[in-house]
Amino acid sequence: MTRLPGKEGTGGEPPVLRYDGRRLVPGDHVPVKEYPLALKVNGVELATLIASPHDLQYLVAGFLRMQGMIRVPGDLLTLSVCPEFGAASVRIRGELPPALSPTLTTGCGAGVSFHVPAAAGKPVQIPSAGPFYPPEALFSAMAALARAAESYRTSGGIHSAAVCDGVRLLLHAEDIGRHNTLDRIAGEALLRGIDLSGTILATSGRVSSEMASKAASLGISVIASRTSPTDLAVRICGELGITLAGYVRGRRFNVYAHPERIAVRKEPERIRGVTGVILAGGKSLRMGSDKALLPFQGARFLEAIHRRMAELFEEVIVVTGAPGQYEFLPCRRVPDLYEGAGALAGIHSGLRHSGTDLVFVAACDMPHINGELVRHLCGLAEGADVVVPEGEKGIEPLHAVYRKSALPAIEKVLRDGERRVVSFFDRVAVRRVGLPEVSRLDPLLEAFRNINTPEDYYRLRDGGRAAGASGPKAVAFVAPSGTGKTTLMERVIAVMARRGHRVGALKHGPDGFEIDRPGKDTHRFAAAGACTTVIASSDKVAMVRRLRDALPIEELLSRHFPDADIVLVEGFKGASLPKIEVHRAGVSVGLACRGAVNDPALVAVASDGPLDVDVPVLPLGDPSAVADFLEKRFLRAAAGT
Repeated sequence: MTRLPGKEGTGGEPPVLRYDGRRLVPGDHVPVKEYPLALKVNGVELATLIASPHDLQYLVAGFLRMQGMIRVPGDLLTLSVCPEFGAASVRIRGELPPALSPTLTTGCGAGVSFHVPAAAGKPVQIPSAGPFYPPEALFSAMAALARAAESYRTSGGIHSAAVCDGVRLLLHAEDIGRHNTLDRIAGEALLRGIDLSGTILATSGRVSSEMASKAASLGISVIASRTSPTDLAVRICGELGITLAGYVRGRRFNVYAHPERIAVRKEPERIRGVTGVILAGGKSLRMGSDKALLPFQGARFLEAIHRRMAELFEEVIVVTGAPGQYEFLPCRRVPDLYEGAGALAGIHSGLRHSGTDLVFVAACDMPHINGELVRHLCGLAEGADVVVPEGEKGIEPLHAVYRKSALPAIEKVLRDGERRVVSFFDRVAVRRVGLPEVSRLDPLLEAFRNINTPEDYYRLRDGGRAAGASGPKAVAFVAPSGTGKTTLMERVIAVMARRGHRVGALKHGPDGFEIDRPGKDTHRFAAAGACTTVIASSDKVAMVRRLRDALPIEELLSRHFPDADIVLVEGFKGASLPKIEVHRAGVSVGLACRGAVNDPALVAVASDGPLDVDVPVLPLGDPSAVADFLEKRFLRAAAGT
């Protein structure tokens, strides 16, 4: 047997070998360091802590705090650590408790605890009183933990924990023992004067009863772990008012205690007195197959539209020439009463079969139903037989409200052989909702875009929008360098994420930019000539793709942000996106969007002072006000509120 050259001859560590599938070869993995620290308190040898060898003063202070031996920094009279000899000596105010009885914990390396405080003077939390966090805050905390966990990426075998306030990372610690990570955080918070009340603890390891009790003593309100809690930890969190989430991976997690603190967006109230009617009787000639049955968003096209309608109405009816074909839908399916008469017959059947006086009608090939616009149209029905909105090409009768009082006029024109939907409009009271009024609720008029051809369908399936649409809601922040637009965007993203919105960010970069690092596998693949490099894990995916020509921003938005509620764009000032210009006194010289050329896409200005301008002026230092504006202008239509 041959031996590989190593460090034995020089007194170093033995080499690390890696089996590559055929043979043992030298490896470059650096094992994690395990460091015994003998702790003496008031001259008494108290314990030997098995830990990682960094920031030992925080570990010692946190250990004593968690054991209830100190409460405030003033309780520490002296604290000295000698790394060379693996010893720490502490003098604390008062005496040590008599007859200390150590407890072996479930920590890595058989951790030792003398006292696991229940809440250490902290009152039991009342989750209904807050703080409240959206699911995105838990995902953000786990992502911040992953970014900070450098030791795990270099060596492996290290536990990590972090404390976040829902917006930013406050503290982070790593250690070979998961309980040590929380002790380190407790010690650093004590010595730096950081209050952890109401925060989120993210941890890479299992949540034990000791972890739960320690978190309670620190006033932590939410514990989030990538793995599972123990049953005793669940019970402790339940009794002490702590929200406990496990298996926080990808876009999912389990909640084991107090879910009421998780601020999931409530479904808007359904529209009363109106039935939703989906017209699915078309022949789909240009599509070549029944478009209602095409795969879309993990189901069939018609199912996606039905889900949206069911969010808005107590009852949804599908009018179709083949009711048996759509048995998978959990709603009534009714036939045309005038066969072969097109959409007009579908409207007639929907009115005849509905249990309400009003119906809202939409075609089955119009996937972007705008909740706020629908609610607005239904609210204008008083005194009208038809409420019909205007689009760019005229009125949109297949996205309109109809009243049963119009039935005699509809039946008259059907008997006369008419098939045009508008053929009876001159016989009833029609309320037209003008294009400016519609545009305030649906600026891109996406509600009226339909899917007729295979090209339309592929574009929708791959990019999330129909032909002519421009992807998710997107707003560009534009300004000269030094005005603080990046900081403003960062703070607005944090506010909107806390409110439960899925926010994307798109930044214009210089040609030849690099986001990878030399030596990493993906960088090596790209350097070797790979046109596209993707790295994927259970909770995120990243792609670097080389381009011959710049992609239009519409394609960037539709292709890369299919699940975003809104995308905040930095740069791309020449794009035809709604724009918020950032203005700072002493840096900005006038407004770029109101200079030699008046940019009609300007929707607001974020400024640190008053301005005389024809659009709203938002306070630059108040990201919540900017988020309020974005919600009202761009998101309420999508949410249907």
